[in-house]
Amino acid sequence: MKNKNAALMVVALAAVAAASLFVGSAGGFDPEIVLRLRLPRVILGVLVGGALASSGAVYQNILRNPLADPYILGSASGAALGVAMAEAFGARYMAPLFSFVFSFAATAFVFAAANGFGRGVSASPSSGRLILVGVAVNVFISGAIILFYYVSARDAHTLVMFLFGNLQENNPRLIAVAALASAPCIWLLVKSAPSLDTFALGEEKSATIGTNVAGRRLAAAALVSVLTGVSVSLAGVIGFVGLVAPHAARIFVGPSLKKLIPSAFVVGAIYLVISDAAARSLFAPVELPVGVVSAILGAPYFIYILSRGE
Repeated sequence: MKNKNAALMVVALAAVAAASLFVGSAGGFDPEIVLRLRLPRVILGVLVGGALASSGAVYQNILRNPLADPYILGSASGAALGVAMAEAFGARYMAPLFSFVFSFAATAFVFAAANGFGRGVSASPSSGRLILVGVAVNVFISGAIILFYYVSARDAHTLVMFLFGNLQENNPRLIAVAALASAPCIWLLVKSAPSLDTFALGEEKSATIGTNVAGRRLAAAALVSVLTGVSVSLAGVIGFVGLVAPHAARIFVGPSLKKLIPSAFVVGAIYLVISDAAARSLFAPVELPVGVVSAILGAPYFIYILSRGE
């Protein structure tokens, strides 16, 4: 039954992707517009949405925290700061590397601060402390990003589209490089799924059955930082995809990461492709940042989880 559900999700993604090719301010099916503008957006939406959703699934598992995702934990904002710094210093070509380094650094800082800097990233902090520190780090980094954009003399529209995400990047080489960087990370996370699943037992029990808890968590955080860095360097900061998609996928395939990671990838891709289609069509010819739409869809679910006290 779960295999059937996974197949249905793939079919749904194909249908959503095909339908989104017909959505836009121009309307209709113009082959040139589809190939040069809409198709790259769909591919980028699948890549970024899938990467963020897979990252969220891993974080929620290793932290045993249903609220964990790259946006809330500071990974996405850290990656955004890396991109902003690269642009401010005229090294845009180094943005992917900068975004990875700062994404990992921000995540490590959030983990360490939530633990009172006593146990670093080797233990899981409480949900409340993790969220509070993550929010504080996000606010601080957002201010730093605005500062760097001001220094680099970027216009306000560019800043808004970056801070709230967009899928306007249509350079096929950059998209291909991002896909090549993301694929091994997804594969490695799926490959390590059995050991990561033991985190659900708790740190002590996981350690007693031979799992290197600190090492596995660090390796998973590094892989997630690559996925987040790639996503942010291409599409800016997009929230709630990594929070909502894993929960939705878990309904269909269960909690095992071996199935959950690829399923969350598909659900995240669907979520972001739909959000982007809405962002560029609701107020056409004006285009909304895709992160605004994903937040409108995802924030109520975030509140729902908090209200249940999970």
